[in-house]
Amino acid sequence: MLVALALAAPIRAVANEPTTAPTPAGADGPATAAPTARDDEPASPVEPTLATRWAEFDRLHRESAEGERRLMWGLTGAAIASTAAGAALLSMDGHDDALRVAGGVTVGFAVIDAALGAMALAGQRQQRHAWARRYAERGDRRALVAEQDRFAREQGQEAWVFALNLGLDVGYVMAGAAGATASFFGVDHPDRWLAGGLAALAQGAILVVIDSVGVVRARRYQSAAMDAMTSLALSPVVSTIDGGRGAMLGLAGRF
Repeated sequence: MLVALALAAPIRAVANEPTTAPTPAGADGPATAAPTARDDEPASPVEPTLATRWAEFDRLHRESAEGERRLMWGLTGAAIASTAAGAALLSMDGHDDALRVAGGVTVGFAVIDAALGAMALAGQRQQRHAWARRYAERGDRRALVAEQDRFAREQGQEAWVFALNLGLDVGYVMAGAAGATASFFGVDHPDRWLAGGLAALAQGAILVVIDSVGVVRARRYQSAAMDAMTSLALSPVVSTIDGGRGAMLGLAGRF
């Protein structure tokens, strides 16, 4: 939306008064009129072109999608590694089956994390295809602003989900620490409490790292999209009005 802010009232020429100042005749020829600004003369560029803004937003969108994809692959990879470790613990003998308890806790976390990672990766694939279609059909400035607003809201929602998961992760860590600590205070099967608590604490710590990165990443891209929406570039503009009978001085820019 082009916005012009007038800094002064239009300067209108007096009736029948010439709008150009004559140049005194010299030895080389007759007097000539000083050039005036044309109504259709383009103003100085005040911002990147629309195509450039679309390209920049496409880069931001793809960069965000790639970062989220790597994060979910990290979650899936951690789940696969935890599954292998848990299976190994389940196959081991230990005092009071403590290692099997640790293995069961580890595999339980890993199965859930693997399912969440797989669903997230499938959803991201659909989102990338949908964005590619919308970008191919990109339109005017209003369409760009609408896409930026949509992207900012999506990133805000993702940040909220990651923050909620982060709260749960802290709960897992605290529960694991409590279980491991309880093993020193006369509970039954203290080795099981210790092994299960340490396993839960380890899995919770992994999730804390992943979800913390997710919160920071989503907030960063949300902020970048909002900055692009609210950016303003101003430039002085002088234009003629009433067929050259007056002029207006102002500032022009795009929100």
